Amino acid sequence: RADAAGAALACLGAADGYSDERTYALLPDHEGGLWLATHTSGVFRYTGFHGGRDRFVTYGPESGLLDSNVWGIGVTGSGDVLLAQGPGLTRLGTSTPVHYLPGDGLPGRLPTQMVADGEGGLWFGTKGGLSRYRDGRVTVVPGTAPASDDVINAVLRASDGRVYAAASRAGLH
Repeated sequence: RADAAGAALACLGAADGYSDERTYALLPDHEGGLWLATHTSGVFRYTGFHGGRDRFVTYGPESGLLDSNVWGIGVTGSGDVLLAQGPGLTRLGTSTPVHYLPGDGLPGRLPTQMVADGEGGLWFGTKGGLSRYRDGRVTVVPGTAPASDDVINAVLRASDGRVYAAASRAGLH
């Protein structure tokens, strides 16, 4: 963590409750928390400095996640947190996590980076193509499915609202 001027104040780790050093994504939420997606420990939500120490809350398979590997994080307009995991998506924000898997509407495995759509939903890539989560549903954009050995792994929403998706081998959509 650093102050607003960029001066390093502290390095938070296992002694502070953050036990995984392989972080894939960081994202603030609507309540001032910071979500950290990790390779082997699920996600951590950093809630700041309380009672003389930094506080992290951990979410893993025991909390209802599909597995311990989280590739990306997105926050919807309503404050729900979506986690991109190898098997599919996990939505946090209800009393019980909700999963979106291939066969349940998710167009493919390996959801990746997520970006807000500007209307309360999220764009993300999968092995099945560019997808959008909105109002509890997942849809795929026709014509964006990469080859079977490819995956859309980067998504960008431009200032004019257009969405770009880059696949590992198929180029830019």
